[in-house]
Amino acid sequence: MTVTPDLLRSENFAEVGQILQQDAARLIERWSAQAVKEQPNAQRLHHQSLLNELPRLLTELGRSLAEASERNSGYCRPAIQHGEQRWEAGWSLGEVVRDYQLLRVVLVQYLEEKLARSLSSHELMAIGLCLDDAIAASVDAFVRNRDEYLRGLEQQRAEQDQRIKEELQHREEVLRQADRHKNEFLATLSHELRNPLAPLRNIVGVLELHETNDPVILQIREIIQRQVQQMVRLVDDLTDVSRIAQGKIELRKERVSLSAVLEQVLQMAEPILAAHQHKLHVTLVKEPLWMEGDPTRLAQVFLNLLNNSAKYTDPGGQVWLTSAREDNRAIVRVRDSGIGIDPEMLPHIFELFTQAEWSLSRSQGGLGIGLTLVRRLVEMHNGTITAHSAGRNHGSEFAVLLPLLSEGVSGEE
Repeated sequence: MTVTPDLLRSENFAEVGQILQQDAARLIERWSAQAVKEQPNAQRLHHQSLLNELPRLLTELGRSLAEASERNSGYCRPAIQHGEQRWEAGWSLGEVVRDYQLLRVVLVQYLEEKLARSLSSHELMAIGLCLDDAIAASVDAFVRNRDEYLRGLEQQRAEQDQRIKEELQHREEVLRQADRHKNEFLATLSHELRNPLAPLRNIVGVLELHETNDPVILQIREIIQRQVQQMVRLVDDLTDVSRIAQGKIELRKERVSLSAVLEQVLQMAEPILAAHQHKLHVTLVKEPLWMEGDPTRLAQVFLNLLNNSAKYTDPGGQVWLTSAREDNRAIVRVRDSGIGIDPEMLPHIFELFTQAEWSLSRSQGGLGIGLTLVRRLVEMHNGTITAHSAGRNHGSEFAVLLPLLSEGVSGEE
């Protein structure tokens, strides 16, 4: 005759059931000792709060075995509680199952001692069937709690990610608006500053038409002319920075000789270098360096760098301009013996308005937009610019790297 679960549940096992009900506490004591011994990682968790449900489980299990009509009616509820307790205490699923495996061994050993006989196959199968039901209920509770916890964590993570995303989007929009307002302000400022400069330049022109030998008038005229030129250059730089930021500047690129650009720049920079009584050292590479670029904007880059060195070098200082080839790139260096750059300021020297703070003690400090303009123009030519300085009063050096045309198109036409 085939033994089925339904058949086992219909049988009464009064002896076994009564012992489980009467000796539940003693059985749990044995099981707990064995569990602590065999599961050292879970040893600290075999305390009373986790044992409360197991005596009730054994009592209900005993009643189920002894009274067929109540079979499987109550012991799964404490098994569910057992699984939930184990999850909350941080057990693994393997440790939960091992609890019941140890309980099975302890039950069989204790019953055979108490009955002074071996359990029958039906008794063994009935006990195993009930414990399997308990294991299933306990594991299901364990997994359900674990999954709910993981879902909760995932939801919290998703909500946090969403909050971070929204915050970043908000900050990005705020920065974008601030940048747009800044560009609009710079454009308006440069326009408003340019308006009064036109009559001032006209006045300088009128003054130059009137010949005079009065040294005071000549000095005043020279000061006005120099300051107006300075203002024009600052406004031009401000306008260019604003237009680049708004994407309104387009380079007029052509095949250009870097040496020709630098020679033009030297002529343009001569007055300011002479005014500061600087000694200029020029070392240009002899081979032609051809590149694709806007000659006017390239000249603006190197003229700004030379003017920068002239301004921040005390009268009678040294300025060096060199060019060389490095593989498929040209490198132009502008070095001076001037006031140098503080190490903490060096990483920010190309940022807009940084130079104003750096040169606050200098009467010719400007707005700190020249180097920003230089960097942006160099980047528009697919080049890079770096600044180096050993610190205050140790001079500074700016190195511009620009891509050259390939050999096939680099010679004279």
